[in-house]
Amino acid sequence: MLNLERPCSQRKPPKHGASTMLISKLNRAAGAVLKMLDSGQTAAYVANALGVSENLIYRWKSVNQMGKKVVAGQSELTTENQQLKERVRQLETERKILKKPAGRPR
Repeated sequence: MLNLERPCSQRKPPKHGASTMLISKLNRAAGAVLKMLDSGQTAAYVANALGVSENLIYRWKSVNQMGKKVVAGQSELTTENQQLKERVRQLETERKILKKPAGRPR
């Protein structure tokens, strides 16, 4: 409930327990929806069975696909990062070798 008697600077911040629980429930529902779609159910059937709009089903599916692309991109970046770190180690070793004074002939 919004308290309008106090100025904004004196209002207590809203509690996030309810919103966190709602997000958790939505994430579980989205997972169930994706399983139903993967098993061959149509988006219209799933939406009707759950009592939500078909558009919401498509949005959940879209968000899931974007998440998979992000994870794949992170995997590629991790591999590239490891390769670059190895190359840096090689170059640092070469640099140390080149900085050492060569043995002087007498």
